[in-house]
Amino acid sequence: MFSLTACLAFLENEKDEEAFLRYYERYHRLVLYEAEKIVGPSAAEDVMQNTFVYIAKHFSTFRSGSSKKVTHLAALCARRRALDYLRRDAKQAGHPAGEPPDEDTDSVFADASLDTERLVMTADRLEHAIAVVDSLPEIYRDTLRLKMIGYSDDEICDILDLNKTTVYKRLQRAYRMARERMAKNDETGT
Repeated sequence: MFSLTACLAFLENEKDEEAFLRYYERYHRLVLYEAEKIVGPSAAEDVMQNTFVYIAKHFSTFRSGSSKKVTHLAALCARRRALDYLRRDAKQAGHPAGEPPDEDTDSVFADASLDTERLVMTADRLEHAIAVVDSLPEIYRDTLRLKMIGYSDDEICDILDLNKTTVYKRLQRAYRMARERMAKNDETGT
């Protein structure tokens, strides 16, 4: 069950609380929508709670700026909290020590056990690619992350308040920088 009380506890004064309540009224549907897309309706309220607690803790950042930027921040924060939720859920879903996995899990991973080294290398490569994207300058990183999440160029234009040419150029530069950094790290072996 969602509780605004937990969020309001992080705010310093009544003026901030009133501003936060207006912010909540304006963006709670967006946050819930973004959460539901990733974790489904059953866990979306938990993600929404985590998102608004985070927003309350950093409210000065979320209430300043253009409307499109604030909307983008709310959506991005909801997606990140949803992904964090999925990661925590996946860790907790592991099998207890000494207990064999059920047959369904065993059949799903039967082929994977044949080539464990390849899977580990793929996971390492994926972690490295994520680190490379995280290391990009903010203007390229945000544009590329939105594209990777599945937003169209037009949606990215709306979220970041940019024209289509700028989004296209930023994506091209982000791809190029990421490829160069990946290649450089492959050459150095790091």
